Amino acid sequence: MCLKIWTTVKQNNQGILVIFGAILVQLTLGTIFTAGNLGPYLISYLRDDKDPNVTSSDMVWINAAQVAGQGALMPLGGILERKLGPRLTGLIGSAVMSIGTAVTYFTIDKSYLLVLLTYGVIFGLGVSVGYIAMIAVGMRWFPENRGVVNGVTIGAFGFGSFVFNQIQTAFLNPLNVSPLKDGYFHNSGILDRVPQVFLLSGGIYASMQLIGCMFVKNPPKTVIEATVTEPSMSASQVLKTKEFYMLWFTMLFNVQAVTYFNSMYKAFGQTFIRDDRFLALVGAVCAVFNAAGRIGWGFLIDKYRYKKCMISLCAEVAILLVTMQFTPNGGKSMFAIWSFLLFLGLAGSYTLISTCVAHTFGPKHAGTIYGMVFFQSVVGGHITEIGRASCRERV
Repeated sequence: MCLKIWTTVKQNNQGILVIFGAILVQLTLGTIFTAGNLGPYLISYLRDDKDPNVTSSDMVWINAAQVAGQGALMPLGGILERKLGPRLTGLIGSAVMSIGTAVTYFTIDKSYLLVLLTYGVIFGLGVSVGYIAMIAVGMRWFPENRGVVNGVTIGAFGFGSFVFNQIQTAFLNPLNVSPLKDGYFHNSGILDRVPQVFLLSGGIYASMQLIGCMFVKNPPKTVIEATVTEPSMSASQVLKTKEFYMLWFTMLFNVQAVTYFNSMYKAFGQTFIRDDRFLALVGAVCAVFNAAGRIGWGFLIDKYRYKKCMISLCAEVAILLVTMQFTPNGGKSMFAIWSFLLFLGLAGSYTLISTCVAHTFGPKHAGTIYGMVFFQSVVGGHITEIGRASCRERV
C-alpha cells in the first residue's frame, strides 16, 4: 500500500501543493483543540475582572459553542464549496474564524456571554466552512487514497494545538507560574496578557490561512471526470437511508468524549498536578497523537472495513475513559499516557466517518453529506454541557 501511495504522490505534484495549502489552513482551524490549555487563563481573567461566579467548568460551554458552530454551517459549507470552489470558500471560513478570535480581545472585557459569542459561536462557524472545503478538495485530487488523504488533512487539524498550545503558554505564562489552590491564576502579569493573546492569535491565523488558500484549487477536469463514473447519492437521497443515521448517531456519541475531554483535561490535571508547563506540554503532545491517530486510522480504513475500525476505536476510548479516574494514583506519567492514548483513539472518528461517507454515498456530494453528519454537534454540544453540569463538583 505504501508503494502505491508513493507512486500516486510522485505523479501528482500539483495535488501535493494543494494538500500543503490545506494543511496550513487546517493547522489554524484545529486550534479549537487549544480550549483545554487556554481555558484556565481565560476563566481566571473573567473571574478576576468580570464575573467571580464563572468557574473552570464553564469553559465547556465555550468549547461546546465552537463545536456546535462548526456543525451548524458545515452542510452549507459543502454547498458553497461546490458553487464557489475550495479557495474562496476556505477564505470565507478562515476570515470569519480569525475575526471571531481577534474580536475576543474586546469582548473579554465586556462579559462571558460575549466571549461565548465571539470565541465560541463565530469561531466555530468559520471553522465549519473552511474545514469542509479542505477535506473535499483533498479527496478530489487523490480519489484512490481517500482514507490517507483525509487522515493527513484532518490530521493537520488535530496537530494545530501542538503548535499553538506552546505559543499561548509561552506568551501568557513564560515563568511557568502555577495556579493557586483554588485552581485559578491571580498573577496580574499573566492576566494582563489574556486579551492580547486573542489579537496575536487572530493575526497569526489570518496570515497562515491566506497563504494556504492561495495553494488550494480544484484538480483538472480530467481528474474530476475520472470519479464521476462512481455512483453518487444526493443529499436528499441519503436522508432515506439507514446508513446515514447510523453515521450521524455514531458521530454524536463519539464527539461527546472529544468535546468534554478536550475542554477539561487540563482542569482535571490541575487537581493533582502543580506544574502548568507540564500540563501545556501534555496538551501539545496530545495534538501529535491527535494528528497521528487521524492519519493512522486513515491507513486502516483504506485496508480494512469501516465497521471493524470503528468497533476497535470505540472499545479503546471506552476503556480509557472509564479508567481515567484512576490516573491521580499514577501521577504525571499515568495522566500523560492516558491523555495521549485517548486523543489517539478519539481522533479516528473524523477520518473514519468522512471516508465512509465518500465510500458509501459517492464522492460527488461527499462534502455536503459529511457536513450533514457533522450537524449532530449542534445537538451534541448541549448534551456535553448537561454531562458537565452533573460532574461540576468532581472536577
